[in-house]
Amino acid sequence: MPSFVHITDGKQHESKIAKNITFPKGCLVVVDRGYVDYAWMNVLNSNQCFFVTRSKSNMKYTVVRSFQSEALKDSGVLEDQIIELDGDAKKHYQGKKMRLVRFWDSINNAEYEFLTNNFTSV
Repeated sequence: MPSFVHITDGKQHESKIAKNITFPKGCLVVVDRGYVDYAWMNVLNSNQCFFVTRSKSNMKYTVVRSFQSEALKDSGVLEDQIIELDGDAKKHYQGKKMRLVRFWDSINNAEYEFLTNNFTSV
């Protein structure tokens, strides 16, 4: 359940407001890819908050480790990877590793990629 609501006049993008919110340790921040800001994600990670967002199509990264199995595929997970960002993104996220999960949505026949700093849950 959401723990707060912040209503504005709509003249400012909500991603700017989100960056000014202090989230409690251990919380899960779920945002759309319009919020992908690696420096902010680094702040969340440093504050021991988890995040989940969709990856951007132009994201540059290196795969450190890749997990695949029939059990994962049966649950819709095509690939579960540990990655490191490349270029400027790597600097903004301070070279920390992330998790990239490729998921097949069989209802909508669509593939999605999710980024997270949570290495324990799928």
